[in-house]
Amino acid sequence: YDTVQSLKEQISQRINVPIDKFTLKRGGKQGIELKDLTKTLQGSSFVNLSTVYVEYGQPTKLGEFRLVLSLAKRLAEPQDKELFEFEDLGEVYISNDDRPQDIVDQVIEKLAKKGYEVKPNQIRIRERHNERLGRIYRKRTMKTQGVYDKRAVSVEIVDDQETNFYDLPDKMNQIIIKIWDSQTYELSDWFEVIVDRSQSIKQMAEQIYAKNPKIKVENMLANKCVAFWTLSRVSLIDADWVKLDDESQSLGSTPFFLNNDGYLFIIRDASIPIKELTQEEAVRIGYEKRQKFTIQHSDDKYRKAQNSYKQSEKGLKIVVKKKDAQQQEDTESKPNNQTANANEMSPRTYSKIMETLEEDEDHTTGLQPLI
Repeated sequence: YDTVQSLKEQISQRINVPIDKFTLKRGGKQGIELKDLTKTLQGSSFVNLSTVYVEYGQPTKLGEFRLVLSLAKRLAEPQDKELFEFEDLGEVYISNDDRPQDIVDQVIEKLAKKGYEVKPNQIRIRERHNERLGRIYRKRTMKTQGVYDKRAVSVEIVDDQETNFYDLPDKMNQIIIKIWDSQTYELSDWFEVIVDRSQSIKQMAEQIYAKNPKIKVENMLANKCVAFWTLSRVSLIDADWVKLDDESQSLGSTPFFLNNDGYLFIIRDASIPIKELTQEEAVRIGYEKRQKFTIQHSDDKYRKAQNSYKQSEKGLKIVVKKKDAQQQEDTESKPNNQTANANEMSPRTYSKIMETLEEDEDHTTGLQPLI
């Protein structure tokens, strides 16, 4: 049987590209890269008319996979829903046994080409989820931390050169904090805190106070923002706020269930009530529009339900007719015909016919619709 190597050589001749400058994937763009060139086509699950996808670029070897790398840069102007802007750095190749610190040299080289001069202890390698950052990769192999081929990862350059983030245990997490002013509706720029999931929410409040003493611990209220794209100052008006002066609740359990890095917490002062918006302010921040939409949406659902209910209420008219005298005589004079036809019809049909013949003449006629 032909091997993947021979197939690749034939394709190389057709497209006039060296075999080490393109990859083969079975099934399509999102398919599996064919890394073992010694395998037969049959052993690679090829059948007649199978699709092969050709992608330009450096192939990966057995036991190796690539990461799509970007640089996460903190936004100069704070925004509600975004913390970073991203710059593409290309791809890096790692083996199954590589740990985050093993690829730092590749990362520094790519950053240098973009004009960034950084030291190894200023680099964090993190999961990237669209426009936000997730897990900080720890001092274990990347593969055991959920990394797969073409995984999007980002490099974050930090000023803190003392904390070795690779050595952080899994129970330690980085969280993002923003302070919300319930009088002006302004959100502050963000800062980070490293917390232990087993610690109490009050201990988290104390760490926040140490970083930003604007709100006293006993007055701190927090709201965990699960999805960045849903965050708005409008939504904070009706958000569920948790008081942080409780030593009995841990971060890893209810109500926050912290289990990863990168979560955003909004903090506000319980001693300051949420300002009632004027008409002009409500329009400016979009609160009035949101309220109208919510009410309209609810009304539409109610009307649809009502219409559906009304459509299902239909009158049913039942009419029982009496046989006239002539019809009764005809029926009584031909009993054998009915019996003869009984063999040509189903028992159920025959039974209904016999019930009809035996109907009493006292039946009521012209029944009105049932409601």
